[in-house]
Amino acid sequence: MSFKSDKCIGKGSHKPLTSYVSKEEAEEAINYIAENKENYNPMCSYKCQKCGFYHLSPKSRHTECKKCECLDSNGKNKMLYDSKESAKRRANILEKETSTKLFIYHCPIHNGYHLTHKSPEPFEY
Repeated sequence: MSFKSDKCIGKGSHKPLTSYVSKEEAEEAINYIAENKENYNPMCSYKCQKCGFYHLSPKSRHTECKKCECLDSNGKNKMLYDSKESAKRRANILEKETSTKLFIYHCPIHNGYHLTHKSPEPFEY
Protein backbone atom coordinates (compact mmCIF):
# COMPACT_ATOMS: atom_id res chain seq x y z
CA MET A 1 0.00 0.00 0.00
CA SER A 2 1.44 3.34 -1.03
CA PHE A 3 0.66 6.82 0.27
CA LYS A 4 1.90 10.37 -0.23
CA SER A 5 4.51 11.49 2.27
CA ASP A 6 3.77 14.37 4.61
CA LYS A 7 7.53 14.90 5.19
CA CYS A 8 9.35 14.17 1.93
CA ILE A 9 9.16 16.29 -1.23
CA GLY A 10 10.55 15.39 -4.67
CA LYS A 11 13.59 17.43 -5.72
CA GLY A 12 12.36 17.87 -9.29
CA SER A 13 8.59 17.74 -8.94
CA HIS A 14 8.35 19.62 -5.61
CA LYS A 15 5.43 17.29 -4.79
CA PRO A 16 5.09 14.80 -1.92
CA LEU A 17 6.96 11.56 -2.61
CA THR A 18 5.10 8.29 -2.78
CA SER A 19 5.97 6.20 0.27
CA TYR A 20 5.89 2.44 0.82
CA VAL A 21 5.81 0.69 4.19
CA SER A 22 8.21 -2.10 3.17
CA LYS A 23 11.01 -2.74 0.71
CA GLU A 24 8.89 -5.52 -0.81
CA GLU A 25 6.05 -3.06 -1.56
CA ALA A 26 8.51 -0.63 -3.14
CA GLU A 27 10.00 -3.42 -5.28
CA GLU A 28 6.51 -4.49 -6.40
CA ALA A 29 5.86 -0.90 -7.48
CA ILE A 30 9.11 -0.88 -9.49
CA ASN A 31 8.09 -4.13 -11.21
CA TYR A 32 4.64 -2.73 -11.99
CA ILE A 33 6.10 0.47 -13.46
CA ALA A 34 8.63 -1.51 -15.52
CA GLU A 35 5.88 -3.69 -16.99
CA ASN A 36 3.36 -0.91 -17.66
CA LYS A 37 5.28 2.24 -18.51
CA GLU A 38 6.36 2.73 -22.10
CA ASN A 39 9.51 4.80 -21.49
CA TYR A 40 10.69 3.08 -18.32
CA ASN A 41 13.62 4.68 -16.53
CA PRO A 42 15.31 2.02 -14.31
CA MET A 43 14.40 2.63 -10.67
CA CYS A 44 15.60 1.51 -7.26
CA SER A 45 14.07 1.69 -3.81
CA TYR A 46 15.65 3.13 -0.69
CA LYS A 47 14.75 3.53 2.95
CA CYS A 48 14.36 7.23 3.71
CA GLN A 49 16.32 8.48 6.70
CA LYS A 50 13.90 11.36 7.13
CA CYS A 51 10.58 9.50 7.36
CA GLY A 52 11.62 5.85 7.75
CA PHE A 53 9.53 4.65 4.79
CA TYR A 54 10.67 3.52 1.33
CA HIS A 55 10.71 5.73 -1.76
CA LEU A 56 11.67 5.15 -5.39
CA SER A 57 14.48 6.89 -7.23
CA PRO A 58 15.89 6.67 -10.74
CA LYS A 59 18.99 4.48 -10.52
CA SER A 60 20.91 7.15 -12.40
CA ARG A 61 20.65 9.62 -9.51
CA HIS A 62 20.69 7.35 -6.48
CA THR A 63 23.77 7.07 -4.28
CA GLU A 64 23.98 5.00 -1.13
CA CYS A 65 24.69 7.06 1.98
CA LYS A 66 23.77 7.30 5.63
CA LYS A 67 23.68 9.96 8.30
CA CYS A 68 26.95 10.62 10.07
CA GLU A 69 27.65 12.05 13.53
CA CYS A 70 29.48 14.96 11.85
CA LEU A 71 27.46 18.17 11.64
CA ASP A 72 27.34 20.75 8.88
CA SER A 73 27.47 24.52 9.43
CA ASN A 74 23.70 24.51 10.08
CA GLY A 75 23.99 21.87 12.81
CA LYS A 76 22.48 19.08 10.66
CA ASN A 77 24.02 15.64 10.29
CA LYS A 78 26.25 15.28 7.25
CA MET A 79 25.72 12.40 4.85
CA LEU A 80 28.42 9.72 4.80
CA TYR A 81 29.26 8.01 1.50
CA ASP A 82 30.92 4.60 1.63
CA SER A 83 33.31 5.29 -1.24
CA LYS A 84 35.01 8.20 -2.92
CA GLU A 85 33.30 7.15 -6.18
CA SER A 86 29.86 7.31 -4.57
CA ALA A 87 30.57 10.75 -3.10
CA LYS A 88 31.87 11.97 -6.48
CA ARG A 89 28.74 10.67 -8.20
CA ARG A 90 26.51 12.57 -5.74
CA ALA A 91 28.64 15.72 -6.15
CA ASN A 92 28.21 15.50 -9.94
CA ILE A 93 24.44 15.01 -9.64
CA LEU A 94 24.11 18.00 -7.31
CA GLU A 95 26.33 20.17 -9.49
CA LYS A 96 24.08 19.46 -12.51
CA GLU A 97 20.95 20.24 -10.48
CA THR A 98 22.18 23.30 -8.58
CA SER A 99 25.25 24.55 -10.48
CA THR A 100 27.17 24.35 -7.20
CA LYS A 101 30.69 22.88 -7.17
CA LEU A 102 31.19 20.43 -4.30
CA PHE A 103 34.38 18.90 -2.99
CA ILE A 104 34.96 15.50 -1.40
CA TYR A 105 36.89 14.86 1.80
CA HIS A 106 37.49 11.89 4.09
CA CYS A 107 35.39 11.79 7.25
CA PRO A 108 37.59 12.43 10.29
CA ILE A 109 35.54 10.01 12.43
CA HIS A 110 34.32 7.18 10.17
CA ASN A 111 35.52 5.26 7.15
CA GLY A 112 33.75 7.24 4.45
CA TYR A 113 33.47 10.56 2.66
CA HIS A 114 31.58 13.85 2.95
CA LEU A 115 30.81 16.68 0.53
CA THR A 116 31.58 20.33 1.17
CA HIS A 117 31.27 23.68 -0.58
CA LYS A 118 34.69 24.72 0.71
CA SER A 119 37.65 24.28 -1.61
CA PRO A 120 40.26 21.93 -0.12
CA GLU A 121 43.36 23.51 1.37
CA PRO A 122 46.40 23.33 -0.92
CA PHE A 123 48.81 20.60 0.11
CA GLU A 124 51.94 21.93 1.79
CA TYR A 125 55.25 20.09 1.76
